[in-house]
Amino acid sequence: MTSDRSAITAESASGENAERVSDRRRDGVRVKFLLTGIGMTLLTSYFAVAGVLATMIASARGAPLSLPAVLVAALPGWLATFQVPLTLTGVSFTVPPLLPTILVMWLIASASLRVARRSRARRPKQALWVILAMGLSHAVCGSGIALLADGLHLPARAEPVEAFLWCGAVTVAAATAGLLGRCGLLYVVWERVGEQAWRDLRIGVLTTTAVLGVGALVLATAVCLSLPEILAVLMRIGSAGDAFGSTVLSVLYLPGAVLAGWSFSTGVGLSMGDLAFRPMGSSLGALPEVPLLAILPGQGPAPWWAAVLVLPAAVGGVVGWTCRHVHENPYRRMRTIALAALVATASMSAGAMVVGGRLGGGGVDPITLHPWMLAVATFCWIALPAAAIAWFAGPGWQAAAAEQAGGSAEHESVVGAEGTGDVGNGAEDESTGRGGGSTPGEDDIEDGESGEGETEGGSGGDAEVASVHENAPEDDDTAEDEDGGLVENPEGGDPSEDAEALLDRLDIELAGTDPVEFDDDIDHHG
Repeated sequence: MTSDRSAITAESASGENAERVSDRRRDGVRVKFLLTGIGMTLLTSYFAVAGVLATMIASARGAPLSLPAVLVAALPGWLATFQVPLTLTGVSFTVPPLLPTILVMWLIASASLRVARRSRARRPKQALWVILAMGLSHAVCGSGIALLADGLHLPARAEPVEAFLWCGAVTVAAATAGLLGRCGLLYVVWERVGEQAWRDLRIGVLTTTAVLGVGALVLATAVCLSLPEILAVLMRIGSAGDAFGSTVLSVLYLPGAVLAGWSFSTGVGLSMGDLAFRPMGSSLGALPEVPLLAILPGQGPAPWWAAVLVLPAAVGGVVGWTCRHVHENPYRRMRTIALAALVATASMSAGAMVVGGRLGGGGVDPITLHPWMLAVATFCWIALPAAAIAWFAGPGWQAAAAEQAGGSAEHESVVGAEGTGDVGNGAEDESTGRGGGSTPGEDDIEDGESGEGETEGGSGGDAEVASVHENAPEDDDTAEDEDGGLVENPEGGDPSEDAEALLDRLDIELAGTDPVEFDDDIDHHG
């Protein structure tokens, strides 16, 4: 007996040691994937900026092209892609183009998603490590470039603290967006906010998309109607290389022009120095010879400017028509419309703050879209027409009174049932639209337990859990068994026991995997 116990103890100790070694090797593989993703993101974005600068310098007339000069100039250019405020020969420059920022964010989001896939990261805490590593590495790199530019006495410089904050914030936002559908982050948000609030947020996102579409429509219309002026500006620039460089510069500022198009359609407009451009009450003047600015007339307002005021009202009308049946209670429909308008307002005002700023001196400095006035105008243009249409086109206040009366009757019946002990545990919670059991948190998702399915109300609780998961946002991996979702149990046993057994089996399989084969398998699936 003693020898058998010793053998069992030795075998258990050797198994635990092998499991620790296997865990260390798997962590080493994941760290390698993470470092590779960070390095590729930094190098790709930097050399892309250097390539754009080299193309513009080579196309300019009489500008000498030097590889060391391009690589050095790409350092503050890389900071500009993260919207870091720069100082050009002592003059503030806080209006970098927005298109490179969007492309860099897309690159970071794609790299973060690839790292998570190859590392088999499927839980919110695993995604958090990827997001923090990405953000911290880019923030440190940005502050390091700012210190290097100051040490080399470059014409374009930045404050290290501002570089750290802007690079880190942009990277964290991009990495979070890339991992929303991978590691159950959307599911965690959905669990916290409730079904009704989730629907309201979706309507807010769609409203923001419609607002951006209106801005793009206004910009496209202005470009089409101003083609002769744009061609005239390109002809006056001189050489084909200079015209090409100014065209590239205009393209880089197009996303900011879309936001300016929406600001113009709301009546707020934009200001460039002493000049103001709005549908009514403009203050016009001469502008620099840039193709994008040729869409703004220098003599008088265009005849079609007043017609753009119809577009924001149309967006509000579409939102109201869409929300007319989201709830029978008109007051809850008003809440949905208010939340949608707030989402669009916050998005547009934040974009206006980013787009506006100092342009390095001159007659068109500073540039502003009036963020606070734009916020008020955006909310009013969307909320007021939407509220009017949703109120009169949907069920009236009688539905709200009926719902309140039904709620009172249901409450009385529940109180009476409690006195007789006939109340089950599967009663639906009106505030969230879910079962009366506790809401599964982040720990439940990580442990892969199906806590929602363990109700004492019998089949009613099971049907309720099934309806909850049918309404859940569709992520890449949260619906799979190995990702911590519900585990079907055709034999009628306890589903939590099957989930634990499945996780134990997966841990045993991973513990016995050779690190080289694990690396190859991850490469194959990644």
